[in-house]
Amino acid sequence: MKILIFGLPGSGKTTFVNTLLSRTMAAVRFINADEVRKEADDWDFSKEGRERQAKRMYEKACELEEKNIPVLVDFICPYERYRKNYDVTIWMDTVEKGNYKNTLDEFEIPKNCNERISGFNYSHRNQLNLIQKKYLPHNEKYLDVEFKIDLGSLYLAGIELL
Repeated sequence: MKILIFGLPGSGKTTFVNTLLSRTMAAVRFINADEVRKEADDWDFSKEGRERQAKRMYEKACELEEKNIPVLVDFICPYERYRKNYDVTIWMDTVEKGNYKNTLDEFEIPKNCNERISGFNYSHRNQLNLIQKKYLPHNEKYLDVEFKIDLGSLYLAGIELL
């Protein structure tokens, strides 16, 4: 399953995904737009550059999905036609305008999305629970737990990072 979390810059996409991942005790992959741009060394934010990025993001999600692992894709995805390719779309509608005028000009308001997060407050767990229960494999006992692991804890648990 390919799950797109999209919205304007500063809407909380990455924070939302990271919070969701910290509560998911399941095999889930995460693709971040900034990391994909860095890997491609493509910082072109023209319409053509944004379309290349949308195609790259979708191709990476498809590669991971082939391994039967749910994929969370975090990126602006300004064009409706590219959002349609995903199994689930979650619109982070939490800001009225982004940090970049050209992004705001290009961003198409979604006609359809599976979930719309507006006025998101990270202390409210109901939105995270809803998305986790509906779309991600989970273990009920971990739904209200946030996992934070530091290197000291890994050492004490006898886990060594290579």
